[in-house]
Amino acid sequence: MSTSHARIWLPLLVVALAVLPFFVPPFYLNLLVLIGIYGFVATGLTLLTSYTGLVSLGHAAFFGFGAYGAAILAGSYHLDPWLSLLAGTLISAASAYVVGLPLLRLSGHYLALATLAWGMIASTLFTQLAFLTGGSDGYSNVPILSFFGLELVGEERFYYLVLGVSIVGIGMLTALLNSRSGRAIRALRSSEVAAASMGVNVNRLKLEVFVLSAAFAGFGGALYAYFLAYIAPSAFDIHVSIRVLAMTMI
Repeated sequence: MSTSHARIWLPLLVVALAVLPFFVPPFYLNLLVLIGIYGFVATGLTLLTSYTGLVSLGHAAFFGFGAYGAAILAGSYHLDPWLSLLAGTLISAASAYVVGLPLLRLSGHYLALATLAWGMIASTLFTQLAFLTGGSDGYSNVPILSFFGLELVGEERFYYLVLGVSIVGIGMLTALLNSRSGRAIRALRSSEVAAASMGVNVNRLKLEVFVLSAAFAGFGGALYAYFLAYIAPSAFDIHVSIRVLAMTMI
């Protein structure tokens, strides 16, 4: 699509998405919210997989850390819900940093298998740490997000929050890929040796991309927890990782 066409169609698309809740039934609106949340997670994974060339089969773990981190900090420890969104994101990013240090020494299918194992470990943790997470029964003590006194309850109100977040996420990814760092990221996929010969710190850049991708997943998980007001380990298992990876590939 040319730049002139994009300037015409993109505003029309935004307007169409903005008025959509007035014309679709609640079931489809609920589906659109979930599409927006998973799409935001897939945006971060796209940066990791499609542009950097690193395959992760454990991103549901970061999705879960964001969800449980935000829900537990707000529900059990009474942190402000908006701050808990940020806290859940930071928890996911921190876990990605710790896990990425050893795992990103691997490549190809070895990295994929290692992240798969990490996802399985995290899913087990969500179940076994029942004193925090509620275990297999799930966690339901999730407070309500409110914006200047307006409670974000129901599909219609949450839809606009997720729509805004999705647009910002795509904008962030676009801006990054068009920057100097974005060109270095693209170079990693073509050849790490060539990128290193041009002065790119390959190991550090891979870790930074991995952490940023996990932060996207963590924020998406936090939104997921507040939207459903209930989370359980089954929402963050290996099947979810594969589903999000399939979204990224498509």
